[in-house]
Amino acid sequence: MVKVVIKDKKILITGGAGFIGSHLVDSLISENEIIVFDDFSRGSIENLSHLKDNANLKIFNGNILDANKLTEAMQDVNIAFHLAGVTGIDTVFNNPLKTLKINIFGTHNVLEAARKNNVERVLYASTSEVYGPWVHNAHEDEKTTQGTVKESRWSYSTSKLAAEHLLQGYFKEYGMLTTIVRYFNIYGPRQKGESAIHNFIENALKNQPLQIYGEGTQIRAWCFISDAVEGTLFAAEKQEGIGEVFNIGNPMTALTISALAQMIIDMINPSVKIEFVELNRADVIHRVPSIEKAQTLLHLRPKVSLYEGLKLTIEWYRAALNF
Repeated sequence: MVKVVIKDKKILITGGAGFIGSHLVDSLISENEIIVFDDFSRGSIENLSHLKDNANLKIFNGNILDANKLTEAMQDVNIAFHLAGVTGIDTVFNNPLKTLKINIFGTHNVLEAARKNNVERVLYASTSEVYGPWVHNAHEDEKTTQGTVKESRWSYSTSKLAAEHLLQGYFKEYGMLTTIVRYFNIYGPRQKGESAIHNFIENALKNQPLQIYGEGTQIRAWCFISDAVEGTLFAAEKQEGIGEVFNIGNPMTALTISALAQMIIDMINPSVKIEFVELNRADVIHRVPSIEKAQTLLHLRPKVSLYEGLKLTIEWYRAALNF
């Protein structure tokens, strides 16, 4: 469990029933009043089932495009964590307009609701995708890169970057205390959807081939959920985080997708095969963060190794899938 660093606050978390959001709720709920604002479109309500009788939890079933409901939910809130948005590469490819609308207009609604209710602090969950298809040792204050508009994938990174500019605008023009975190490949228990680790573990447990798109030479750095939550809380709590952007990740875990797949196979079922599938869309070739800024200003130190994190994640999936 992540150490609580924020206490005695009323906190709203958009997307609070999601993967990262629900873990954030777990880390805050013992010492704070929590409002989860979520439309549960990804069937994530079960992530909060263990807290259904907790008096510190209030749930608003709503969409961030509903400005009035957001404003209502934000009453008397001290801190807002904005994690709601369109995610998942397949979802983005199939729904680029929805992606842009929710990630940009929805974020504007969150910021307006926070401004109208005089919310003390707003933290926005952005993404490493803003760095484009190739980045090593990515630094927050360097240029971001977006791909061609003909590739639907980049509608996601473009929308997230536009949302970042909205936060910076509210910080500069209204004096709102905003912070942005860019997540680099977060994984762990409760993760669903289109994550490589989720797909690999589930297939290995079911004795099915692990499918890899392309040659498997793509490089990622993986960050366990508890380290990501700790970084998020530090960014939202510390004075040094105001008006800043932070990479949240673990560069020490960088490896190829093929090596990751083999590692999971070795941990679960050595007889499972790897199956290479043709890559017919844009992909990120290399993505490894620098977390020097978070280390310096937030004193963030990722603690969980890839092996340890995978072991904990595999144990959770075994229980969840009854293996």
